[in-house]
Amino acid sequence: MLASFFMLAAGLNQQQATDLAGSVVSWRGGVPGCPDNGYYQSLNPPYTCKGKNFEILDELLLVKVMTRAIFEAVKSDLTVFGSGAVNINTADSTVLQSLGLSSVLAGKIVGFRAGKDGVEGTGDDNVLTTVNNMVNVIGATVSLTQQETAQLTNMVVAGVFCVRSGRFMGIAQGQSPGSGMTTQITFVFNRHKEILFWKEQ
Repeated sequence: MLASFFMLAAGLNQQQATDLAGSVVSWRGGVPGCPDNGYYQSLNPPYTCKGKNFEILDELLLVKVMTRAIFEAVKSDLTVFGSGAVNINTADSTVLQSLGLSSVLAGKIVGFRAGKDGVEGTGDDNVLTTVNNMVNVIGATVSLTQQETAQLTNMVVAGVFCVRSGRFMGIAQGQSPGSGMTTQITFVFNRHKEILFWKEQ
């Protein structure tokens, strides 16, 4: 899934995407002994695999194969604060295809959400309120093949999707009068108004 995402979001070839996905899994501790440790130790300054989940997204820049250009291409579709399920009401076509959906089925889901005017973020948008009947609700508006219906149903059973996000990111910029200095704050908060991440630059 990660390799597919890197191919779609960053335009990597299959080998590059597979290598990067393997390095991400290894960094998190998914590969005993972290086979990339030799590479990290050869850097200046040297460091080792973390062996735990990512705490901030920028940590991806420490991972072997990841470059600034790849990071910039993929960062808007990634989070380290999610529950593991993908919000089908907000996931874009790249994310949906990374989950294994065809470009056609991903397009149908995005089209369903956009409503009659075909534009997301307007008053006639369709919003799924529960995962349990989402396949029927989507199928009542757009034509789904038997294979597409079966695939979505299996993914619902597997807990791949959710319909509500619990964490949100915001970016605020401010400038001090007369100083010409601009400060940008990136923050993440949850539905309980707790700050999960705060970065000033």
